[in-house]
Amino acid sequence: MKNNLMRDFKIFKDPLRLVTFSFLINIILGALLLSLPGMTTRNVPFTDLLFTSTSAVCVTGLTTLDISQVFTVWGKIVVCILIQLGGLGIITLWLFLLSTFGSLIGNAYTLASSTVGERSVNRIGRILMSVAYGTFIIESFGAVLLYFGLPEHTTFWNDAGWALFHSVSAFCNAGFSLQSDNLMGYGDNFVINFTIMLLIIIGGFGYGVMAELTSLKKRFSLHTLLVFFTTLFLVMGGFFVLGVLEWDGSIFGNAGIGGRLLRLLFLSVTPRTAGFNTLDISMLRDSSLFFIILLMLIGASPGGTGGGFKTTPLAIVFLRLISILSGRRYVRIQRWDIEDETIFKAVWIIFVYLLIAAVASLLLLISESDLPRELNPHGALGIIFEAVSALGTVGLSTGITSYVSFIGKCILIFAMFIGRIGPLTFAFAIGGRAQTSSVKFVEGKVGLG
Repeated sequence: MKNNLMRDFKIFKDPLRLVTFSFLINIILGALLLSLPGMTTRNVPFTDLLFTSTSAVCVTGLTTLDISQVFTVWGKIVVCILIQLGGLGIITLWLFLLSTFGSLIGNAYTLASSTVGERSVNRIGRILMSVAYGTFIIESFGAVLLYFGLPEHTTFWNDAGWALFHSVSAFCNAGFSLQSDNLMGYGDNFVINFTIMLLIIIGGFGYGVMAELTSLKKRFSLHTLLVFFTTLFLVMGGFFVLGVLEWDGSIFGNAGIGGRLLRLLFLSVTPRTAGFNTLDISMLRDSSLFFIILLMLIGASPGGTGGGFKTTPLAIVFLRLISILSGRRYVRIQRWDIEDETIFKAVWIIFVYLLIAAVASLLLLISESDLPRELNPHGALGIIFEAVSALGTVGLSTGITSYVSFIGKCILIFAMFIGRIGPLTFAFAIGGRAQTSSVKFVEGKVGLG
């Protein structure tokens, strides 16, 4: 009877619908858990709990509450679990448990195959197990480094909990912190800064890329090469540009040259959908905020724990532009030619993502038009920054999240949700896949400029 019931519902027939509704259900359950007695130190409106749950499951980091002050130990544990579920992927975790303790058959096999890109049942199981175990090992190693990187120790369990929470948050690119000022108090701490940055980058790479990079192969796939070099270019390019824009600013306080360089490097890494900050974002110049918006739009890489329209579509469109300027009709990288269909998909992904970012920004500008200037010193740019941060599942903020209206919170919740599952996944889950037709008409010619 159970199998018949599953066949009757469309949600179980389409992997995209199952992914979408799994995230949605997890968000609602997370908010309900956080509303239970003993989870918070004071009464909190359900809207703020729903916002926190969405931000955790969608690994964003935006919050209308001070996590360190509002939530009890149990509340913080729930937030950490929600981050882990959102980062690892609810479906990936479910399939891992199913492949370990059950069997991959029917729709479960279809979903697993589409998730990991393999058809062999044995291969699917091994990949899912390596993802789950790899996540556990990386986060545990990160927690150990963070624990020993703490300048002062209190009790073992308190420090170990702090280290584990931030390791999970960093690897999942969530940006949640147990400090009221995020990581600003550790701006000069080399160990904590580099551990967090390393976890962010590894999580943003994706499991497939990391597996290939650590396999010591002599030849890497085209996907891995594009992800690695695009990420390297964005991190180092961001470091240079932000250094030029902010070097003589007052945002660094009394930090020396080493402290400034460390903070700039961290600021270049964290817009890649992580959300941690060692500098006061509200004190950045408008030019820096605009540049960070561009980094947030790009985001992490396919298969990673971050958002954005991803590094590979950017690389493909950039390489196509170079080929056009060079007079070539194809995109060739070493021994590979990139198909026209792949280039079209890359352009389409970027276009749809930018369109949604524009709509989310416009809606938030309308809903928060009455936000006082003293709460939003950057004006319209600060509001756009907030909208893009939500859609990109980044979590950086100029400090206006707590002051947005009810409508504004709903807009940000929806943006975080769309940003985590992906605009195209959401569209296909709601409207279904595109129907193909065998009928073909005469091609029309249109001027393009």
